[in-house]
Amino acid sequence: MSEMKHILEINPDSYGTRTETRYAGGFPCPRCSGQGGFRDTAGHNTRTFIPCDLCDGTGKVRATVTVEWEADYES
Repeated sequence: MSEMKHILEINPDSYGTRTETRYAGGFPCPRCSGQGGFRDTAGHNTRTFIPCDLCDGTGKVRATVTVEWEADYES
């Protein structure tokens, strides 16, 4: 089966920006399997929906990647 991969190429900015932030989104939530939450039976004929606390009920998650550039004194 095919698999989608995201690749981030890291290069320092020529203008000297010390911090960069990139976002990768649209991933199905691994906790609720993209359903947005969980169905719960609270009582007789009473069903409730509990939103997922990872995706806040959206069914999707995104990654925030922050790169901080600093001087390399070790090499």
